[in-house]
Amino acid sequence: MTIFPKCKHRDDQVPALRVDGYVVPCCHMASGAQWVELKKFLGNKVEQLHISKGTLDEINRSEAMYEIEQSFTSDNPLSACTRICSKPFYKATKQGNVSTANYGASIHNLIKSRLDVE
Repeated sequence: MTIFPKCKHRDDQVPALRVDGYVVPCCHMASGAQWVELKKFLGNKVEQLHISKGTLDEINRSEAMYEIEQSFTSDNPLSACTRICSKPFYKATKQGNVSTANYGASIHNLIKSRLDVE
């Protein structure tokens, strides 16, 4: 299956920090069955994703993150990747009332509007 990893190619797709201190490529891997799948996939290497193990840059260059990236081109990518990143970016999907292609701009405008209110 071909995936188009937004975490690698979109400026508005940022890593997620779980409440327990683990950094994951995106929020779609941060909870539930996807988090369990990621921990099983990485085994003991999942500890390399903990914020106490280094800077965000060091975590991004870790062997664990490298294995996640290698899964993008494997025959069996992680389920969160196949579910969220199976369509090219220009085929934006709807999540609620916000198009994923414009989500970053919407958040920026929301923050700007809240800051403008006194």
